[in-house]
Amino acid sequence: MARTPTVSDQVILEAAGNVMRQRGVDSFTLAEVAKTVGLSRAALILRFTSTQALKVRLLKQMVERFAGLLDQLPTTPGGDSLLALAAFIGRHANTRSSSASFWTAHHSNLNDPELAALEIERGLIMRRAISRMMPPTRIDHASAVAAFNAHLAGSLLAMLAETGAEPYEYLVGRTREWLRLADIPFNDLPDEQASKHVSSNQAISNEQAVVDP
Repeated sequence: MARTPTVSDQVILEAAGNVMRQRGVDSFTLAEVAKTVGLSRAALILRFTSTQALKVRLLKQMVERFAGLLDQLPTTPGGDSLLALAAFIGRHANTRSSSASFWTAHHSNLNDPELAALEIERGLIMRRAISRMMPPTRIDHASAVAAFNAHLAGSLLAMLAETGAEPYEYLVGRTREWLRLADIPFNDLPDEQASKHVSSNQAISNEQAVVDP
């Protein structure tokens, strides 16, 4: 028997996130989300009006959570903070397959004006976090922020072409090399210490199949 429409919006959003990860952004449907939570499609439409509205609500929540988690990272300008950020993104990326899913979702979202606006917002949040952590370098501050942001995204893409590479180890390793190249000092801590600021957030790391740098 189907449940009565007392399922909370948050439960529906969590179910929607699971469906989106499994099916992808383009194959995501209200009918499958409704089935997952035990509601009729009509009941879900009364709550969210359309598939598009649910997508927007879901991605907006993910962007808000992402911003909140970034705010918990160290903000002292320097290599240690940038390395902690890379560790955070590596943990959030989770696995090779979820990283590949993110890039698929990312490019699909850019074709939709509402979702593209949220992707742009997420990018601004990321760059603001990098800006807070970036120490003085040989180039101007804005250029250094853009270069580090490109390093994170580019490294995740490059990882997909390397057999056996996983996001956390790959991104932390490449970031250590980037910091040395940029002549930014950092403490070369073991991986488990470098990730101490993100380990408590493991529970929602799978969200990065649809939300990432």
